[in-house]
Amino acid sequence: MHQKQISFFIKKRGIFLFFAIPLLIIIVVVVSIGVLVATGWYTIDYQIAKEFAKGLTNELAKYWVRFYDQLGNTELIVVVIIYLAILIETWFLLKINQKKMKFEKYYWITTTYYLFGLSA
Repeated sequence: MHQKQISFFIKKRGIFLFFAIPLLIIIVVVVSIGVLVATGWYTIDYQIAKEFAKGLTNELAKYWVRFYDQLGNTELIVVVIIYLAILIETWFLLKINQKKMKFEKYYWITTTYYLFGLSA
């Protein structure tokens, strides 16, 4: 007898994502290296700092920057948000695949978490 395999992930445009995600990572790395090299000169770095300083005229932005400044290592927060998103999504998909209907009904929680993560 052949058992039905359980698939936790729904295939969505697999070919596109197979090439798009690594290409996006390569583009981000190249742009980051370019920005790193470009800011090595004082005049360019000063111009960039002047542009970003314009955003600090907003009162909400000042409090936001001060809040994250007090937190310290903000990159850790971003990594934790991503890891929790993976855990929540996997848990919901596992329970939905096990035919637990209440998880299908409350799947909106994952979307809400993603919106929270993007706003943080």
